[in-house]
Amino acid sequence: MKLKVSNARKVASVVILLGASFGAKAQNVSLAVPPASIPTFSTEDVARTGFFYAGGKYVGPPGKEVMDGAEYVEVMIPKKIRHPYPIVIFHGAGQTGTDWLQTPDGRPGWTYFFLKQGYTVYMVDYPARGRSAYVPDVDGGLTIRTAPNLEQVFTDIGARKLASGQEVHAMAGRRAESWKNGRSGLRQIRQDASAISCRRKTGAIKS
Repeated sequence: MKLKVSNARKVASVVILLGASFGAKAQNVSLAVPPASIPTFSTEDVARTGFFYAGGKYVGPPGKEVMDGAEYVEVMIPKKIRHPYPIVIFHGAGQTGTDWLQTPDGRPGWTYFFLKQGYTVYMVDYPARGRSAYVPDVDGGLTIRTAPNLEQVFTDIGARKLASGQEVHAMAGRRAESWKNGRSGLRQIRQDASAISCRRKTGAIKS
């Protein structure tokens, strides 16, 4: 009888401890939610995602070889594929594949637009950029855009006209709208500046 009472007490203690643990977790769950200053959005159109490295070769003296030229590629697959061919997106100079994931003001990027249309999407980081390895002795020197240059090229397009005098192309409309008043003090330009990767001064990669 004493043994049964002892076991019952042990079980009750475990239940109480587990209850207290779950209660503490429930109370602290709000700490895991990102603040409003960190933009997030639904990925409900994504069925599967992954990444891989394409190409590359070993360089360097014997015994000190390193991989160079490999290209990081991220792939997202929609819940329902509606097209026989995927879309492969390449970024511009000083950029990375993250350009296509989210706009500077926190909305879903072009990747999610195409996923919603039923396309499988591949996003690339050129060799020596972003998540692709950079080998200083092989890939050459680096340069990086200044804040005034970023403002002129990417975010303050509402204050300037194209050389041809034409309006911004319709395909760039979403980006233009979110950046049309971009100045270096705004979050948009800070977000863009953070996304800019170093560019190679020399080498075969040009965009």
